[in-house]
Amino acid sequence: MRSLISILLTVLCVMVVPNLTHAADPDQKSTLQDNQKLDQELAQEFNVPKRRIDALRAQKLGYGEIRHVLTLSKQMPGGIDDANIDKIMGMRNNHEGWGRISQDLGVKLQLKEKEPVEIHGNANIQSHADEHAENHMPSSPAGMLHMSGGMGHGH
Repeated sequence: MRSLISILLTVLCVMVVPNLTHAADPDQKSTLQDNQKLDQELAQEFNVPKRRIDALRAQKLGYGEIRHVLTLSKQMPGGIDDANIDKIMGMRNNHEGWGRISQDLGVKLQLKEKEPVEIHGNANIQSHADEHAENHMPSSPAGMLHMSGGMGHGH
């Protein structure tokens, strides 16, 4: 009896969940337009053809990752070109973190100085925590485990 209920629930989930997913995002056209806008903004910001952004998106990179690739390659000899992007992507595909890649290449992950941020009503406090975390985060899951003292939520 339990296996029959389990099978019925599985079938029900397979049939209902895809429909719920579509219901949760009724305006997929808006998402496509937003993505196209982001593509265009990145292309303009880094002065690259949109096809360069499309090629990086085809590699399943998110917009933050694309920004990292372009920021790093822009500072390398030759600028944003296929060779530099291939070098960066090779490092990334070898599971190197963005901070490690930046260090290995001798370039900065961020081109612009961070704007002052307001934290709990105190204006003009620089957010150095982000910069520190970005420069000191481990580049591998093993490093994350080491940093946290292991797995789990034990206190």
